[in-house]
Amino acid sequence: MARYIKEGNTICKSNDSRATILYGDVVKLGTRVGIAASNISPGEIGSISVVGVYEMAAEKTEVFSIGDTAYLNESGNITKTKGDTIAGWIVEDKPSGTPVAIVKIG
Repeated sequence: MARYIKEGNTICKSNDSRATILYGDVVKLGTRVGIAASNISPGEIGSISVVGVYEMAAEKTEVFSIGDTAYLNESGNITKTKGDTIAGWIVEDKPSGTPVAIVKIG
């Protein structure tokens, strides 16, 4: 049996780092990502969006097609290279030379 808790578009996350998480920052959540829904000061709890479509910094030379799996690399950019952190999937074609990708997270 399951009991409904909430819609699930956002989750609460503690900022355990020494730096403020800024609105719009990509936040690693284990093997997934979320997007900060507000500034979160160190030691505070804030909202992280885990559903939605976002424009995210991407490896400029990579080409993406709708449906490609998007990964977050160590530089904080979207890439097609398999890694530990799945960002989501591409929802708009991206030609080489474009510095951003449109990614559906969640």
